[in-house]
Amino acid sequence: MSMDFRQHLSFDKRIRGGQPCIRGTRIAVSDILEYLGSGMTISQIVEDFPSLTERDILAALLFAAELTHSSSRLFSWKYVSSEKVDDIQMYLKAMVENLAAIADSDLSALKEAGADADESRKSIGKVVEFASRR
Repeated sequence: MSMDFRQHLSFDKRIRGGQPCIRGTRIAVSDILEYLGSGMTISQIVEDFPSLTERDILAALLFAAELTHSSSRLFSWKYVSSEKVDDIQMYLKAMVENLAAIADSDLSALKEAGADADESRKSIGKVVEFASRR
């Protein structure tokens, strides 16, 4: 059974500085990941925070997985062995290509999350323009 994590999360600039939180709470996805990483079980988290459900915890994990997958498109260039790279321009070119791909594919997700897609596109465009001059 597939779950749409977006049904469990909210993104509100007024709550926790816009961090993704479990809908209707101030509990951030990063809080849940830290609890799990420190050894707490899902049951323990739900017991400590009665406003959370097991599905909320799973939604946070799915969001983290999606974020990791998306960010790897942008930052994978950082992990290329230095022996395989002639110079920093190759890194920069890969980063610019990844930014352009993200701009094309992920702006609708930003808009759904309440971000200003036009501002995001302008910001990405400035980075691409700057990097292209290097």
